[in-house]
Amino acid sequence: MEWSFWAKLGVSVLFFPLLILFVLRLLKRHPAAPNADVKLLVVAGSGGHTTEILRLLNSLSKKYCPRHYVLADSDKMSEEKIHSFEQKRAAKYPDSSVSFYTYLSDCSYFVK
Repeated sequence: MEWSFWAKLGVSVLFFPLLILFVLRLLKRHPAAPNADVKLLVVAGSGGHTTEILRLLNSLSKKYCPRHYVLADSDKMSEEKIHSFEQKRAAKYPDSSVSFYTYLSDCSYFVK
């Protein structure tokens, strides 16, 4: 038995609002905590955008902590800039948490 266009449309019209209701109920069960800290992963390579990344990070509140950095092993200049930035930020927010990981560009794993 093949369904007619109107039967398919009717089932779709009934099903879609139920799907929306289901998704909304799921979202209400797990609301985001308004004051919770936000973990942040920053990936910096040798593309030359470190200054822009640091400008964005500087505009973030202390809520964005811990911050995890993944740095290319071939980009020592970005690494120095980011370490300097984090030292200045630590003076402002002493309880901040930061970790650094180095990406070996000729391999596919991280070194902590």
